[in-house]
Order: sequence, then structure tokens, then C-alpha cells
Amino acid sequence: MTKTNADIEKFQYDHIFNLILGIFKFNEKKYGNFVKDAIRILLEFEKNGETIIDLDNSLICFELLEDGWPNKHIDVLKNIGLIGSLDSPFVLVNRKLSLSKWSKKIERVMNLFLKKIDTYNSKNSIIYKDDNKIDQIKNIFRYSNLVFLQGGPGTGKTTLVIKLILELLRIDNFLNIGFSAPTGKATARLKEALNDKKNISFSKFMDQIEFQTLHRWILNSQNKSLKLKFKLKELDIFIIDEMSMVNIDLVESVLSLLAKDCKIILVGDKNQLSPVNNCSIWNYLFEYGENSSIKSSVVNLEKIYRNIGDIALISSLIFNNDCSLLKQKIKELEKNNNSKEVTISKSREKDIPKDLFFSITSHLNKLNLSTTNLSKKKYIFDEGIDNLLLKEKDLVDKIFLDLQSYLILCEKNSGIWSVEYLNEIIFGQKKTL
Repeated sequence: MTKTNADIEKFQYDHIFNLILGIFKFNEKKYGNFVKDAIRILLEFEKNGETIIDLDNSLICFELLEDGWPNKHIDVLKNIGLIGSLDSPFVLVNRKLSLSKWSKKIERVMNLFLKKIDTYNSKNSIIYKDDNKIDQIKNIFRYSNLVFLQGGPGTGKTTLVIKLILELLRIDNFLNIGFSAPTGKATARLKEALNDKKNISFSKFMDQIEFQTLHRWILNSQNKSLKLKFKLKELDIFIIDEMSMVNIDLVESVLSLLAKDCKIILVGDKNQLSPVNNCSIWNYLFEYGENSSIKSSVVNLEKIYRNIGDIALISSLIFNNDCSLLKQKIKELEKNNNSKEVTISKSREKDIPKDLFFSITSHLNKLNLSTTNLSKKKYIFDEGIDNLLLKEKDLVDKIFLDLQSYLILCEKNSGIWSVEYLNEIIFGQKKTL
């Protein structure tokens, strides 16, 4: 008998509940349902990468076992010792509830961040917002080996980082520099951007720059026989892009493997989705973080340099909760039907529209053809093959081009019209059409 996702989730909830009950031995008949509600709420939000719940501003979209959420539930958790002591499984700070495992991980990573910052000098530093952004980063590097570069789409994050790196190479020709991102696609995009910007005078320095995913950097630094130019501890500068997608465990691993004096630039967009079933330290910093030393190491990019188009505009209106302008923009797109990026599809049911389904499957077939053409080259599976870009550049470039030519943006990770929901439909796990 095959277990459904619902069966697995129920087992997970019951397992956590039984562990807590076994340790704290509270009256199950009187308080059990309140504890089960709290566990389910936290785990449901965790699916979307939300590991901290704002009790007064979080919408619960499913039925609870007991009435009175959140105040009555919080009172029960406090009364039976599940909040407030060192070994409590729940943590409540300023009406924000989380599981203690996430709270402890966040605390560890925050401490690793703070070790990179001279907190005394950071308090006495002055960063002028009108300064050139490269100068801002250089000024921060005087008292901190850590910079947080925050900005939305089209604000020039990647361009700024590349300009900074090339300028630093002018000053010091022998820097070891590492670029990284959570996915191979994002890492390839970084490499492509640098190749577009470099000129002949910097070609001789390219041997000092390595591009790899975070997982490959970590494996290489743990002596897993990957043929990279450097280990993490040998880097002078390390850049991580797409930080909102990086889970907290990866961040902690990387920080522990880098040299103490390595300068780190973390780049991200606080409005992007968090990693599924994990915690995004980036989104935590910009939503809940109040540490003044951390704030002194942030460079915000707000000016938009690139025409980001209708998709980014709609995304911005959603994040800014501007319902009237969003409705106006949707009506405009429906009426004119002249957007090069956006097609309006409607469905009165919870299922995605058929035209969108067929569009996605058509693209997947196209991508499958590209990958099949590469996989036919049997030699690429040999252990000695390290860099396919050197061997099959045209085929690899075609795959990345196909990947980037079709993007699907979902408002959430789970639920109706989510990343999880679309994947289940497209790959046949959920039959709705």
C-alpha cells in the first residue's frame, strides 16, 4: 500500500507530538490538541520556508482542533513548560513563534556573522547613502569582512559585484576569488555575466576566479576529490548569489570552512521565496533582524537600471500589497494584449488553465530534447570529465538557454497554484485535467 503525502505528514506530526509528550509528560487529554495545533501550524508554514510565525499577522487556512488561536494556545504552551525554559521545544519572542531547532541555528549563524564584523568600529562608522555603491562596500570592508548586498530585480546587483571584483583585482593581482550560488543555473549565470564584462587586461586573472555551486565548494573543501582551483579556506573573497534561496545549514557549513580573514559578499533579494522546508537566514535578517552591527554591513540597491518588464512590475505590486494598482495592471494587460512577457489565463476552478499546462509541458519536451542530445555523448559520464563547458560548450549553452527562456514564478511553495502543486500536476502525480 502506497503512503500518500497526507499519511507521511500525519506520521511526522504524530512523531513530533509523541516525542514532546514523552519528555514533558503533560496531560494529553486536556492539552494535547493545543500542542498538536501548534506543531501543525509551524510545520505547514515551514513548507513555505517560513520558520518563524508572526502570531498576530499570520493567516491560518486550515481547521484547528481547538478554538482560541493564538492566545489560548500560547497560554497552554507556557503553562505546560513548552515555552520559556532552555529545553523548551518552542520559542516565543515578541509574539513570534518558532521551533527551537530553528532558533538555535539562527543564533549560531548570527554569531558567525558577528565574528566577521568589528562591532566597535561599525558603531562609529558613517556610510553615506549617496556614495558610489562600490565605495560603500570598500568602506564597510574597513571594519567588516562581511557585506550584505540587498536589491530587487534590475537593480544591478550582479553588475556591481563584477565591477567591484575587477577593481579589487587592479589593486591586488593575486587575490583568490570564489563565486557561488545554490544552483548550477544561477552559478552559470554569474560566470556568463563576468565573461560578458571582462576585457583583455583581465584575461590573465581569470585563473584566480572559480565558479561552483555551494554544494561543490563544500564537498571540495571536505576533500571529496573535486578538481576545483581552490578550497574555501584558500579564498580571499567569496561571493554567494541568490542568498534568499540558500538554506541556513549550507550557510553555516560555508562560514565554518572559510578563512577568518576572507571577505564575504552575500547577494540577494528579500522578496524571493525561501527554501522549502528550511530556514532562509537572508529573509530572517531583513524581516526580523535588529542587530545594529549587521545593519551597518548592508548595502541596499533601490534604483532600477534595467527595464524589468511586466512580470517584475506585477511581482512588485503583489509584494507591496497594492491591490488596486494590481487589478488595474491586469485589466490593462487583458485589454491591450500586447505584453511580450505576460499572458493572462483564467480558471474558475482550483486547477491551472489548460493552455498554461500545455505551454509548460511543451517547454519540458523541448528541454528534454536538449538534455538528451548531451546525454548521448557517453564519454561525459566518465569520472575524468570535470568541466563540460570545455568539451561540449554548444550543447551545454543550449540547455542553459532553454532553462532561462521559460520561467514560472509562484507566490508560494505549497498550496493551490504553488511550486509544489505545479510540479505534482506537470509530472503526473496529481490528475486534474
